[in-house]
Amino acid sequence: MHVCIVAGSHPPLICGIGDYTAPLALALCRAGLKVTLLVSQSCVPDDVATLPYKLIQIESWSLRHLGKICAVVKDCKPDIVHIIYPAKAYGYALSPIVLPYILAVSGLKTVLTLHEFKMAHPLRKLANIVLMIPTRGVLVPSSSERESIARYAPVIAGKVRVSTAGPTIRPCWLHEDMRKKLRNELGIQNDEFVVAYFGFIHPHKGTETALKAFWRFNMHCTKSRLMVIGEFRPEKFAYHRAILELAKRLRINERIMWMGAQQPQNVSHLLQLCDAALLPFPDGASTRRGTLIVCIQHGLPTVTVRGEAEVERRFGDAVLFVDSPSDCDGMAKMLCLLYGGLQKEMSKRAMSLIPSWEGAWDEIASHTVSLYIDALSNPA
Repeated sequence: MHVCIVAGSHPPLICGIGDYTAPLALALCRAGLKVTLLVSQSCVPDDVATLPYKLIQIESWSLRHLGKICAVVKDCKPDIVHIIYPAKAYGYALSPIVLPYILAVSGLKTVLTLHEFKMAHPLRKLANIVLMIPTRGVLVPSSSERESIARYAPVIAGKVRVSTAGPTIRPCWLHEDMRKKLRNELGIQNDEFVVAYFGFIHPHKGTETALKAFWRFNMHCTKSRLMVIGEFRPEKFAYHRAILELAKRLRINERIMWMGAQQPQNVSHLLQLCDAALLPFPDGASTRRGTLIVCIQHGLPTVTVRGEAEVERRFGDAVLFVDSPSDCDGMAKMLCLLYGGLQKEMSKRAMSLIPSWEGAWDEIASHTVSLYIDALSNPA
């Protein structure tokens, strides 16, 4: 079977969708499929010649390039087209939304992986519904996403399936002496407790809450630092400027290490320099949160907001929950518990979960292939 995946993003572009697409493509190749990826021009790695799948660069995703995009897809002669949406590389372009309608006229069947619906802006929700209508099946990364789609578009809900996210950053383990050396180079004292905030700096990620919770924690534990790993450009983005101003008002800016966007290996190394993670998702923890999976996979006890029951079932031994996304005091108390001695035990629990992710991407690929087969066998 030949699948053409319209993904937009792919490493080295720093984008969660690209980090999802690359291991999925590798797993599909291991399953025996021929895979072609359509990505933006900034998304081709240096080692492209060694990849088992083909990358085709798209000049632009704007509507005026829709004809060219369709022509590229048709030239691939795929059995099925798989659109992954949204992606940083698409921006606000409409071509990915219109594409399945045009391809259907040519007899090509499409399926969709939709990574975000529940927290999307109402206009984005509408665009997502328009995108889902002509597809033969939809994969979402969590049950809460499927439930949200069912509330807004019950007619579509029947073709939506859940396939949880896998680990997108493989640990590159450091020896203890190297860990100490890197902490020292960053000015981290041996007795300082470092809390990681990993992910986009965005209202939907709970960044403001993270700063306020850390501020409360730092009042009890003055030998603490907050390491923020994610794109941080206050000179360009108004929200980033607001976050920086908040840090200054709380007088914790000197306790924060703004690491910016990093490539996967660097993310792995930085997470290993930390003692715990703080991820206060406004909509609660869910199986679509790749940053949560990555932090736990790196042995970090994680403080987050109670969400899906599946998260507690799978990761509960490594996670401390608060019930409300606004409970900064509760998050600070959880961090105090970790600082007070619970961290080592919970880190061991987190590390014990690592074997459970072996083969995760092969399982995700299996779910995806099952969707392909059902879509191709459906005459509708």
